[in-house]
Amino acid sequence: MKVRMKSEERRAAIVRSAIHLFAEKGFRGTTTRELAAAAGVTEPVLYQHFRAKRDLYSAIIEAKAGEVSGHAAALAGLAQAGDDHAFFGAVGELILRRYQEDPELSRLLFFSSLERHELADLFFERLYS
Repeated sequence: MKVRMKSEERRAAIVRSAIHLFAEKGFRGTTTRELAAAAGVTEPVLYQHFRAKRDLYSAIIEAKAGEVSGHAAALAGLAQAGDDHAFFGAVGELILRRYQEDPELSRLLFFSSLERHELADLFFERLYS
């Protein structure tokens, strides 16, 4: 017997599977058919949760921004202290740690920039503001 997911759970599952595909193939290289298949849903179900592929990509940006939001406050404190060495050391550590812990984030950022995707600015704004 297959257990039916709640709408919020299904939406989160779609976002998680889409992150992997977009990181692997980019926005333009990923089809809605592939996104639906990776999430284990049909395309109509995908469209029930996200009106367009762009809306799914925006949801990924928001999810990733939420994961890294605490880092900005720590860096702001170091910047205000005026210790350039500590600040840039912390930035370097943060970049390396994020890459090790979440290489898909780096790939998403690279694809957004290389594809000159319309949401690239939103990606960088939400992650680094």
